[in-house]
Amino acid sequence: MNDVVLEVEDLVVEFDTRPPVRAVRGVSFQVRRGERVGIVGESGCGKSVTAMALLGLVDPPGRIVSGSVRVAGVEVVGAPPRELRRLRGKEIAMVFQDPTTSLNPVFRVGRQIADVLAYHGWGDPRTRAARVVELLRRVGIPDPERRARAYPHELSGGMRQRVMIAMAIANEPAIVVADEPTTALDVTVEAQILLLLDELVERSRTAVVFISHDLRVVSEVCDRVLVFYAGRIVEEGDLAEVFAAPRHPYTRALLSLAFSGREARSSIPGAPPDLSRPLAGCPFAPRCDRRAERCDREPPLLGDGGHRFACWYEEAS
Repeated sequence: MNDVVLEVEDLVVEFDTRPPVRAVRGVSFQVRRGERVGIVGESGCGKSVTAMALLGLVDPPGRIVSGSVRVAGVEVVGAPPRELRRLRGKEIAMVFQDPTTSLNPVFRVGRQIADVLAYHGWGDPRTRAARVVELLRRVGIPDPERRARAYPHELSGGMRQRVMIAMAIANEPAIVVADEPTTALDVTVEAQILLLLDELVERSRTAVVFISHDLRVVSEVCDRVLVFYAGRIVEEGDLAEVFAAPRHPYTRALLSLAFSGREARSSIPGAPPDLSRPLAGCPFAPRCDRRAERCDREPPLLGDGGHRFACWYEEAS
């Protein structure tokens, strides 16, 4: 039985600015039902743009130049708006980083969840009202009947994020994409949100694509990890294997920063490449202490197997 719920093949996303910026450069990966996949990397590496492309939410001046995104077997790239609206919320849903800007401030949170249910034909108003209370209770919001009547500003940041998760899982989608969902939360609430996402997978076998710059958080919630750099995947594999034996110098640098106890302002020396220019060779070469002449000439490929990496040095070792 094929349990692949998301297939991305050679995805290319560009922004028609001056000069044009190619933010995603030939990304390919799959996600299976019940799997928790982390996408990690520095700001500007293409994580969030990829996430938006999964739901067909890349708006001008951005555009998907080429490639394929299939959600539950349905092609997203080039799909008409009506088909995209059917997919969103039903087969794939998203939890954004900031629930304050994602929730409508003039409507009660219960109404906003009920509208998501109504759009996809979930019962009559009474049935939807009961479902709203059930969802709020499921995501750990106390006194859900009363909270359903609250406006977003009357809830804490953690509760607003729980409302966003309730909306995302309302129609039991095959995939939930969570884009930095705990960034603005304190450590205690962050732990609760991560536990909630974990329970979602265990209970419903919903796949989760978890996007974060924080490898510590990813290590707590994911089974597999994709490491992005300059719009490409430079390493992919089971999280335990990648974290225990990283094969790409960039992955090693990220892990060193994440678990060394250094201050948050610490960073990898150098800067990512300018994505408005063609990239010859390995995009990480200028920042790599193992840089060789070949690295400047030829872009390394990910290769095959369960643990893939794009590095000439590691391939030869």
